[in-house]
Amino acid sequence: MKPFLNIFLLFASVLCFGQNISNKEMSTETSGVNKKMSKQAIQNNFNVASIVVYQENAEAKIKDLYSYFQLLSGNESEAFKNQVMESIKSLFGNTAVMMDNMVLDADTTITLDAFLQLLKSSKHHIQLLEIEKKAVQENSFVFSYTVLVNSQKKNIQQQVFFYPVQKQFGNKTKEVWEYTLGPLKM
Repeated sequence: MKPFLNIFLLFASVLCFGQNISNKEMSTETSGVNKKMSKQAIQNNFNVASIVVYQENAEAKIKDLYSYFQLLSGNESEAFKNQVMESIKSLFGNTAVMMDNMVLDADTTITLDAFLQLLKSSKHHIQLLEIEKKAVQENSFVFSYTVLVNSQKKNIQQQVFFYPVQKQFGNKTKEVWEYTLGPLKM
């Protein structure tokens, strides 16, 4: 009975965490997500079983991203594509994020906004093939994965930041942990 209660509480706590972050809370540098995070590192706040669950949720964020990429490059309406773009932006929390441009063969970086416009206006096919969990860092999870971009395999590395944010619930303030995707690096 006690293991069931622990699993239920863990599952309930996962559902309580938010997904979005405002642009004010997110700096343009991914290395400086939040200065106070060193005191609130993932390993200092959660046990191993909880960290595994949060890492799986971080992996799900990456899978969501690639599902959105497929929708964005499909034959959907302009209004639908605009909604998809907003969903993608909410995963990153900051549209000024610089990332490697995986649709070009040359080593170029591009802003998230420019990359989304490129996908929206063209028919690039991007498919997530496999994800490997690399590491749990102080305030992020690192993933390495393979994608298929226009019939060409590319290896990507990406951080998913996991950090505490103070949220206001009526008259009470509570600390909740949120996910934000970092830039894609080839």
